Amino acid sequence: MKREIAALGPYEIRPMSGAEFARIRQLAFDTCGMDFAESKKEMIASRLDRTLRKLGLSSFEDYYLHVRDDVSGSALREFIDALATNHTNFLREADHFAFLREKFARVSPLPGRPIRIWSAACSTGEEPYSIAMTMLDQRRGDLRPAFQILASDISTRALAAAQSGVYVNDRLRDLPPAWLNEFFESGSGRWAGWMKVRKAIRDTIRFERFNLLDNADGFGTFDVIFCRNVMLYFGRATQQGIVSRMTQRLNPGGYLLTGHTESLMGIDHNLVYVKPAAYQRRP
Repeated sequence: MKREIAALGPYEIRPMSGAEFARIRQLAFDTCGMDFAESKKEMIASRLDRTLRKLGLSSFEDYYLHVRDDVSGSALREFIDALATNHTNFLREADHFAFLREKFARVSPLPGRPIRIWSAACSTGEEPYSIAMTMLDQRRGDLRPAFQILASDISTRALAAAQSGVYVNDRLRDLPPAWLNEFFESGSGRWAGWMKVRKAIRDTIRFERFNLLDNADGFGTFDVIFCRNVMLYFGRATQQGIVSRMTQRLNPGGYLLTGHTESLMGIDHNLVYVKPAAYQRRP
């Protein structure tokens, strides 16, 4: 096997076999619940290609063994980063932010405590920053938040991008011009064409790496949980577990917001349908 790999060279990778796909698919499911259909084999091979080339590996079997045998956990984190889909944008599914403004941003803070919001699959940060700016938009000139935001994701690469708060200008095209002036700083020199979220906004958000398969008891409870456009990557049993754990993290009367392409149909839950992709825990 070693002689074959050396003969192929570090930049020649064998096509992924059905057996290799099955092992990598099972690893993704066991570690983070991602359930890839058979039709996704070529997509998975493409996403892992760069990692194999960087490691100088010529087969997906060797890569699987590399991830499995790495006791440090860094190979597994890199594996998850490569497979995770981090497509998002500011104010994505805008009616959820209108809903947030109606229910929380325009009302007085909850008696004795801040409003707590969890962005449970925050990707590269556009969602939690959209939440923060929606809340602060009603309190212009006052950046002392009457709210707390937790933003989590399983991808360390996505979290690093989110924490930096730096975005190319084209990514901000859906934001109101007034928000760009108030909540962002323009880059200059080699950063021309980029903008950075102001520190006062970044400081309203706590970023944590978190696997949705894990227990979230340590996070406390929330008034709103955004868990959008991520459950569609999981099978029904995994979705059931996620919804059950999310419901436990909601305060009575709190809201779970899902993606508009996602449904809780067939999932047992103690939530009341409010509107499309919005559910409330029974008071």
